[in-house]
Amino acid sequence: MYSTYTAIECISADARLVRPALEKVAHQEKWITLISPPKDYPDVHLLLDAGVHPNSVRMIHYDQKELCALACQAAENGLSSLVMLWVNTPLKQHEMQALQRASQLGNCMSLVFRKAQTTQHYQYPLWEDRTRPSPASLA
Repeated sequence: MYSTYTAIECISADARLVRPALEKVAHQEKWITLISPPKDYPDVHLLLDAGVHPNSVRMIHYDQKELCALACQAAENGLSSLVMLWVNTPLKQHEMQALQRASQLGNCMSLVFRKAQTTQHYQYPLWEDRTRPSPASLA
C-alpha cells in the first residue's frame, strides 16, 4: 500500500512534518495510535485539516522503558495505519529495526519523535580544563 517510515526522529511533531503522514492515512479504517504524546498533542485542528476524524485517534500513555515494545505491538497487529511514538531518548538501532519489521508486517507507517528537553544554559567553554583548547576541532 505504501512505504514504511520508521527512521524519522524529530525534536517536535511540527504540523508541517506530521500533516502529510496524517493525510496519507486519514481515510483508512484503522487507528492512528499516539504513544506517549506531549500533553498539548494532538491539536484537533491539525487532525481535522488533515482529514482525520478525532474518533479514529487513540492515545496511549505508558512507561518509557516499554515504549518501543508497545509501538511494535501497535504497528504489527494490523489495527493501526499510523503509529506515532514520543521518546525521551533516541531508540537504539535494534529497537528501530524491530519497529521497522513490525511496521512492515502490519502494513503500518511509524514515526518516532524525541520529546523536547528543557534547555539548559551553560557558560562557555563547556569543558573542565579551560587552559587547554576545546576538544572539538573547528577546522
